[in-house]
Amino acid sequence: MGDEEADVMHMFIIQSWFKRKMLPLIDFMDYLVPIFAFLSFSPYSSNSVDEKFPEMKS
Repeated sequence: MGDEEADVMHMFIIQSWFKRKMLPLIDFMDYLVPIFAFLSFSPYSSNSVDEKFPEMKS
């Protein structure tokens, strides 16, 4: 196996490991995004909290 082939194999191994590690995280993000979208449009968004409870501002 030449150096170039070894590099390609190495990249492939890294990519497959990275995908396997990242997929649960991506699924988790897909799960979180709607929740954050809902929260940001809900009456309990940060803007209304600042108005109702000014002392809670950091």
